[in-house]
Amino acid sequence: MSTPRFDPQVYLDTYKDLTDWWADASKQGEAGGRGIYYKEQGRDTTGWEKNWVMDMNRLYGTSHTDMGQLGRDVYARAHYDLYGKAEGRLNRDVYKNAISKADKATAQQNQDDYFNVDRFNSLLTELEASKGRQVRQKAVEGRRDTFATGLASMMSNF
Repeated sequence: MSTPRFDPQVYLDTYKDLTDWWADASKQGEAGGRGIYYKEQGRDTTGWEKNWVMDMNRLYGTSHTDMGQLGRDVYARAHYDLYGKAEGRLNRDVYKNAISKADKATAQQNQDDYFNVDRFNSLLTELEASKGRQVRQKAVEGRRDTFATGLASMMSNF
């Protein structure tokens, strides 16, 4: 059986421990180890943010100083690469169900957007602009042909 695809949003939303820690770490500066994660998970996180920022800078070749500078998606990817694969988090039923639900919602959204009036109007505008450019180009070429015909006529008189 194959591993479900990785989606950072679904990954974080599925695992409350990751979301709780992100809520603490993404604030400016260290949360002091006694934030939401501590209240919900019962673990002091003092020093974790500094270690995570160092690990993520090493992984992605950046030089950030705070988790908030890195973004949720980057944190989710790093967590999965560093810990989630080994923990088998994508193969857990809770994640499989969440990603399946997200995929169905996306498929439904795509089906609902089958005829999107805004997209149609955007394409129509592009088509009209293209048609205008074609007409202008044809006029330029027409003048060029007229000049060439006139020049050929004058040359035949010599």
